[in-house]
Amino acid sequence: MTSPEIADKIGISVKGVEKIISVLKKEDRIERLGSRKTGYWSVKK
Repeated sequence: MTSPEIADKIGISVKGVEKIISVLKKEDRIERLGSRKTGYWSVKK
């Protein structure tokens, strides 16, 4: 899913989704696998 799709689905702004992703990256809870266009986020344990 894209950030706009996530934002629409959960009812927050795209900026809100990007902020949450930023926090999760900073906390080392998710990582990006693959390229920016065709990659995906993976949840770390």
